[in-house]
Amino acid sequence: MTLAIAAVVCCEKRPADGEIKSVLDAKIRCTQQGKNWLAEFAKQHENLGESVSKGQFSYNRQMDTCLCYYDVSYQGTVTSQVRDILSNQVVVSFMSGPDANGKPRVIGRDTRTGAVPPRDLDDFDARVKALGFNPYSG
Repeated sequence: MTLAIAAVVCCEKRPADGEIKSVLDAKIRCTQQGKNWLAEFAKQHENLGESVSKGQFSYNRQMDTCLCYYDVSYQGTVTSQVRDILSNQVVVSFMSGPDANGKPRVIGRDTRTGAVPPRDLDDFDARVKALGFNPYSG
């Protein structure tokens, strides 16, 4: 038993210096690209009378892409989304607000392969956290 643990500890693969710098570079590029993308996105939505807030960016190593988490508000409806800004595809979203008759409405969506829609806001927030964001800041 002791040998197995020692073998795992001693032989654990560590990232090469180049790999660490590459991930750091990807995170820096993601933040720069994300700020530019969000500024343009917010400007487009502002022209429609919508408000964009909570912009956060994260390089997702598993997906090898840059993700942005944000809220869009319009006339009492709030849509929270995580979007892959390199492909401009929504990864996960949650909308809450009144329907055309003023009744409460919530709609969740998760576009990842095999994923089911978020059940409620807590489920959505858990998915947002798992992608590296803080849904409570901003």
